[in-house]
Amino acid sequence: CEGVLRTIYNTQWYLLTPKFRKYLVLMMARALRPVVFTGGFIILLSLNSFQQ
Repeated sequence: CEGVLRTIYNTQWYLLTPKFRKYLVLMMARALRPVVFTGGFIILLSLNSFQQ
């Protein structure tokens, strides 16, 4: 997560178009949330739930 944010920030974003800068902001916001896999929007899929 932090590595993605740091990499995006360290790019030469100031040279990009305003439209692409907005995409970078969205990517940074998405990187703050962890990726969660669910089954049918009901069950959290993880190694722990698989073992149970």
